[in-house]
Amino acid sequence: MSAEAPDAAPARIRVERLGVEGVKVLIIERLVSDPTPLLDVAYRAVYGEPQVRAFPGLRAPAPRPYLQLLIETLTPMLQDVFGLKGWRTTSAVSDFSLVTRPAERLAPVQRIPHTDGHDPGLLALLHYLTPGDCFGTSFYRHRTTGFERVSADRREAYQSQLAAEMKARPPTGYAVGDGPLFERTGGVAGVFNRLIAYQGYALHSGDVPPEFTFEADPRRGRLTANTFLVLRPPLTASDHDPPRG
Repeated sequence: MSAEAPDAAPARIRVERLGVEGVKVLIIERLVSDPTPLLDVAYRAVYGEPQVRAFPGLRAPAPRPYLQLLIETLTPMLQDVFGLKGWRTTSAVSDFSLVTRPAERLAPVQRIPHTDGHDPGLLALLHYLTPGDCFGTSFYRHRTTGFERVSADRREAYQSQLAAEMKARPPTGYAVGDGPLFERTGGVAGVFNRLIAYQGYALHSGDVPPEFTFEADPRRGRLTANTFLVLRPPLTASDHDPPRG
């Protein structure tokens, strides 16, 4: 696959703030001018069980040139939008993904909104690749704690409260809009060739309504490219000092 630079005219880029905490979602329309080469690779890929077992479906590695292109072209924008000026990318991974498991095949914790981590430098990039569009992504507030982002300092309180609630009232299906434990704060439709980016500690969930078909064929299923970047702040002088003991 030959990498093609995103065609990022300013009018096609916007940032939405969702919920009380103003969770930022960067939205880029028509990320690449011609997604056909990327789709060709996705259609030929061999899909299997993901390393991250929490994902409810199948994954296949995305091409390295695609990942490198995202890093090179979007990093300055991501740094600016999410307040990470000077932070550098220390790790990155990108996969084609298909949601293929109905709720009855999931553990209860897989049926609720989730975070991808608790670090502000963990960024999730989701590129919708289903021609004709697909179901999108929603963001949530945990009703009891009021948390819309679960940062490291909130993690223990959140997980303790959630565990008690899940034990008392385990969810029976995918999160679709407001529910007893979570309130939907907003969302983004799965428009073909649209990319969204958000910090991984934001509570979110893919939209999987009752009419979802769980297709395992990338030509017919909910096909996305899921990319995770980890950014770290620049080293300070003290980081170079030898340990004292």
